[in-house]
Amino acid sequence: MGHLNTRHYMAAFDDVGMHTLTALGFDFAEAQRGTFGWADVQVKLDLKAEIPLGELFQVESAILRIGGSSLTIRHTMSGVKDGAVEAVADVISVHFDLQKRKSAPVPEAIRDRAAALLITQAPNEEGQVRC
Repeated sequence: MGHLNTRHYMAAFDDVGMHTLTALGFDFAEAQRGTFGWADVQVKLDLKAEIPLGELFQVESAILRIGGSSLTIRHTMSGVKDGAVEAVADVISVHFDLQKRKSAPVPEAIRDRAAALLITQAPNEEGQVRC
């Protein structure tokens, strides 16, 4: 229909989620070894505008909440041309023990890096926070 559909938004947010976890210090070799990984357990997707096919966009991430075994990450997609916010995804990701098949505490090093990206400003009148 001439614009990205939901699966493309979700793919972009999923890809940037992996980059965000890597930037926070998670080594995906742990998941390959079968020790620890991450599981997205909730996604709130707010589609604000259509992105035409072929249009460039960027995604910025920030941390909304640091829990005992989870991170809530906000990904904000905006158009490169005008900077307008096109979509926002709030994702709860749980640090997961792949052997025990249950949640595990967020490692201290990741927690510390996530704290540096924690959103501390209030949302604007449209409920948006610049990340």
